[in-house]
Amino acid sequence: MSKSKEYITTLISPGKIVENLHFGPFCHNWWLARPINKNPTHTPLLPIRLGMKTHTVLKKCDFIITVVKDTQHPNSPGFLCFSEEYRSGVCSSPTEAINTCYEKVFRSNAKFPGPQVMGFDNSNIIQQLLDDIIFRPYMISLGKLNVIVLGMGKSKKPEWNYAGEGYKSVFQSHYNGIKSAFIQEIEDEDLVMYWQTFKLFWKKIFGLENPYTQICIQQAQIPSCTVLDWTLEGVLENLYKYHLKRRISREVKWHDLFNKWLNQKSDILELRKAILDLYPSGYEINEREWRAWRAFVRNAGCTNITPFKNGESKFEFWTKSDNVQKDSTTLQILYESGFLQQNPYYQENQSLTFWQAFRNALENTNRGPNGQRRILSIIATKFTYQELRSKLGVAANTVSRARQYARINGPGAPQAQKPIIVKDKLGREKKKI
Repeated sequence: MSKSKEYITTLISPGKIVENLHFGPFCHNWWLARPINKNPTHTPLLPIRLGMKTHTVLKKCDFIITVVKDTQHPNSPGFLCFSEEYRSGVCSSPTEAINTCYEKVFRSNAKFPGPQVMGFDNSNIIQQLLDDIIFRPYMISLGKLNVIVLGMGKSKKPEWNYAGEGYKSVFQSHYNGIKSAFIQEIEDEDLVMYWQTFKLFWKKIFGLENPYTQICIQQAQIPSCTVLDWTLEGVLENLYKYHLKRRISREVKWHDLFNKWLNQKSDILELRKAILDLYPSGYEINEREWRAWRAFVRNAGCTNITPFKNGESKFEFWTKSDNVQKDSTTLQILYESGFLQQNPYYQENQSLTFWQAFRNALENTNRGPNGQRRILSIIATKFTYQELRSKLGVAANTVSRARQYARINGPGAPQAQKPIIVKDKLGREKKKI
C-alpha cells in the first residue's frame, strides 16, 4: 500500500484541547509530528484532541475513529474505531485501531496508516484542529532529547536570548533511573524549571539556541495595549483570549475588573481583592491563574508597584497611571512609615492570630503529658496532621500522642490519675472469713 495514498476523510468533531494534557508533563502523548519532513531546525506538531472524531470510507465501508482517554493510561490518548457492529476496542494508536476493526469487518490483514486515515495530512482538517490554538507547538532535537516548545514570549533580556513571559518547553528524560518530564517556563520574569541541574547548558535545554526558536521570538506578537485603549472594541478581548481564556471559567466576568478600575477615582488598585470579587465566594484561585491574571493586567498597560518584599504579603498594588514612579514612591513612603498593612481587612487575620497564639503557648510550655501534649489535645482532633504540622511546626508523633491524650482524658482536660492499687497477701485467718 503506497504511503502517499490519499484518503477521503471527514472531520465529524474537532474535539477539545485539555490544558493539563496538551500543555502539561504528558504533552508528548498528545501532539503528533506533522508534516514529517527533514527540516533541520524543527518539526511542527498537530494536536490529538480529546473527543476528535473522523469518518473515512475503505472498500465502500464506513469507518469512524474517535479519540478517547486510554483506560489503562489516562494521560495518553486512546483510539476507538467502529464500523457497523464491529469495534476495535480502545487502542494505543490510530493505526492499531483502524487495522483491528478492518480485520474484523473484512477478515483481511491489510494494513493502513492510522494518522493518514484520520486526516492528519488533510489540509482542511489540519486548519480546523489548529483553529483555536494561538501558538502552534513544534519539536526540536537536541541529541537524544526531543524538546517540545509549547508557548512563545518575548523580552528585552539578552541573557535569555530575548525569550520572555509565556515561553514554555517540555522534554522527557530519565532522572534517578525513572522516566521523567521536565517542564520549563518563563513566568513573572523568572525561569521556572529544574534548570539548576543543567546550569552549564540550560539555554540549550530550554530550546532558546534553536534557530527556529530565535525566529519565533523575533516575530512574537504578544497582544498589549495602553489604558487609553481599554474602551476600544476588541482590544481587551484579544488580551483575554491570549492570556486568560484557557485559564479561567467563562462565567468569570473579567470585564468588571477593568470597568471598576476605570470608574474609581484612584489609579491604584489592590489586584488580589479585585480579582477575588469576580469569583464565587470560597473559590480558591491556583497559582497558574494568578500568573495569567498578572500577565493580562501587565500587558493591558498596568504596573506592579507593591512595596512589600518577596514573601512578606500575598497582596499586590498595581497602577494604571502614566506616572508610575509617583504612585510607587507614595506607597513606598507609606510602607516604610508603617501605615501600609501587610494583610488588608478582608483577609482572615483572626486565623493568623489564633495559630500564632497557639504556637506561642506550645513553645512556652514544657514537654510531657501535662504540658505541650495537653495543650495540643484541645485542637488535635479538629485539624489534619498536615495543617497542625505546617501551622505549629510540630512533629507527626506529637500530634498522634495529643490525639490519644484527647481520647483518654478529653481535649485539654487534666490527665486522669491512675488508680492506686495496693496488693496485700491475705493471712490464714482472713482467708477463713
